[in-house]
Order: sequence, then structure tokens, then C-alpha cells
Amino acid sequence: MRTGLSRQLEAWPGLLRDLLTALLQLAAFQSAVWDRLDACAEALLPIIVCDQHGYQALATALVEQQSPDARPRLAAALHALVTDNGLTMDLKRDTRRRFVENLRRFAGDVRAFLMVR
Repeated sequence: MRTGLSRQLEAWPGLLRDLLTALLQLAAFQSAVWDRLDACAEALLPIIVCDQHGYQALATALVEQQSPDARPRLAAALHALVTDNGLTMDLKRDTRRRFVENLRRFAGDVRAFLMVR
């Protein structure tokens, strides 16, 4: 008998990708969510850790949707989100703290050039 997340993923195979998409869209494209970025980071990091391939696929798709001028900047920001501050792909307290910092920086940087278009 399968329980927990395994059972949910059987019923909804795209669950992690849908959550990743919603959370990244919220962080990158919603200008009024500064007060929710920490909560967004707390939800986003475990999903990225569980589905790193899905994160890379989503990052590629998001980059391809942008104008040619914005693509390299968004690609760099998405890469920095999961690598800056010595970030490791685990759920230790220090990693979570660093990821919150990375997401705040990501949101500020990305909104600055995506909203200006």
C-alpha cells in the first residue's frame, strides 16, 4: 500500500511540476507578494530538492517564453537561485535560510527586468 506523497503523485503525476510553476510564477511575476516570499521559499525548496530535473525543465521553459534580450538574464537568475550562497540541495536549516535570501534576490532582480519590457 502506497501512502503519502507517493499516492498523491500516482493520482496527479504533474503535481510537483504544477507546484513549481505556480510558486516560481508567484515569486517572479507577481509584484505584490513581497510579504509572502519567505513562505514561498519554504514551499519551493523541498519541491526543487525532490524534483531537480523538473526544476531544470521548468527553468528552460520559462526562459524560452521570454524575449531574446531577457533570456540570458532570466537563465542566470534561475541558476543563481539554486546555486548562490553556497546552496546545497538538502533541507538543512542553513540551506533553507540561504534559499530564502536567494529567492528574495531572485524576485527583485527578475521583476526589475521582466516588468520593464
